[in-house]
Amino acid sequence: MIDIQPLAILREIERTGSLIDAADRLNLTQSAVSYAILRFEQRHGMKLWERRKQRLSPTGEYRLGFAMRVLPQLEHGASVLEDYARGRRGAIRVGME
Repeated sequence: MIDIQPLAILREIERTGSLIDAADRLNLTQSAVSYAILRFEQRHGMKLWERRKQRLSPTGEYRLGFAMRVLPQLEHGASVLEDYARGRRGAIRVGME
């Protein structure tokens, strides 16, 4: 299962240029963002962030590209499902004799 939070964090870091600003945009604390990245790195045995240089690692760059492709599709899918749930999308068939 893909955890969406680290992908969203990487995308916001790219958009804002800052881990602190990304945390603000995601309504998270800086420590929560750092912990989410660390948890991802530990779970998958890879480094996303080069802490000394304050930039993404090559693996992080790859994951960022993945996030930029996948997150819009997931967001669109959620929007379509919400439209169905609220009755804004779908077909109603009425038959009469």
